[in-house]
Amino acid sequence: MKEKRSKKNELPCPSEGAGVIYNQAFELARLLQQSNEYLLYSSARESLQTDNKSAWLLSQFRHQQLRLQMARFSGEDVDGEMGELEEFYAAMCDNPLINNFIDAEGKFTRLLADVQKIVGNALDLWPGFEFTWQNANENLN
Repeated sequence: MKEKRSKKNELPCPSEGAGVIYNQAFELARLLQQSNEYLLYSSARESLQTDNKSAWLLSQFRHQQLRLQMARFSGEDVDGEMGELEEFYAAMCDNPLINNFIDAEGKFTRLLADVQKIVGNALDLWPGFEFTWQNANENLN
């Protein structure tokens, strides 16, 4: 019997082989949901969302961080504002709800990045980048 999926999980399946891949991807998602990293992240996110002031502070920080990154990419000098942002970050991290969330989010994000790296390396998605950087470093010396 075929497993029913919610609308959220329904994806077009172009071939039978791809169906196996999709099934494995859903299994990976289920395993990630059961991981300690995700459970800690989910719990920290729920705790943060119960405190409007803390959630607002983090939202404001991330908005300001994105704004400054975009300004820097546009060539604007944001050094003075970056100092203010760093001070805001330090003060914000004194809040245990925010600090726990940022820590849990970082751990879960690293897990996802590791999974992506494993898949990318197995499929040779980034060929030559390590070689290019190695050559660049050797040429600089």
